[in-house]
Amino acid sequence: MHRVDAPHNTQVGGNNLMLNARHMTLSPLFSATEEALLTRLEWMAIQPKIILYAGYLSTGGIENLQARYPDAVITTTTPHPADLIVAHLYAPLQQDMQTQLQAWRRQLTPNGLLIFSALGLDTLQEYREHLPCPFLMDMHDLGDGLIHAGLVDPVLEVEHYELSYHHLESLLGDLTALNFIQPETAHLPAHNNTWSATYEMVYGHAFAPLTATFSRGEEGVTRIPLAALKPMKKTSNDG
Repeated sequence: MHRVDAPHNTQVGGNNLMLNARHMTLSPLFSATEEALLTRLEWMAIQPKIILYAGYLSTGGIENLQARYPDAVITTTTPHPADLIVAHLYAPLQQDMQTQLQAWRRQLTPNGLLIFSALGLDTLQEYREHLPCPFLMDMHDLGDGLIHAGLVDPVLEVEHYELSYHHLESLLGDLTALNFIQPETAHLPAHNNTWSATYEMVYGHAFAPLTATFSRGEEGVTRIPLAALKPMKKTSNDG
């Protein structure tokens, strides 16, 4: 269990994306989990040329990636396949995670790496009576989803973070940035003028297979691109 003090007091309001980005930069929750995610790249023997990132990645996080992979292009969108996809806390922004995993699989080069973080089921257990939590992910479901999406060698692990907020605005800022609430509608109880919140972080990674695989779509049809078909060798029936 990681225990983190959140002393800052950041005013929040509405769904302003620039405000949320500013809050994430100041939030110990986002900085601690981003660092934990990017540290896992030290285990990977990869040299990506194109890196795609989704969800939240700070300026410092992008600089971390650029220093680690100086020859890589780092972007949020690319028409070309990516060698590495980094998705930090993207799941709260994407309700249909399976569809997203399949999209990432299609964007990866052969043996490309997807590394991600998502909020697990123990998140905000202190406030379940007061908050809807529709975006939480079960680690085992995520593992099944990676395999179903056609990714290989999935690895998942869980870490828990307990944050103590000394200002309600700081807690509301984190929850708003995570798309859990509208701050003006939240009523969260405090204990001794402190708001404690548990966040379960699921960290995972998986690789695209070395060779192309073709999965069946929702309508039951498997589509194979012409480029993947080898010409049939002609044989003679002459005796």
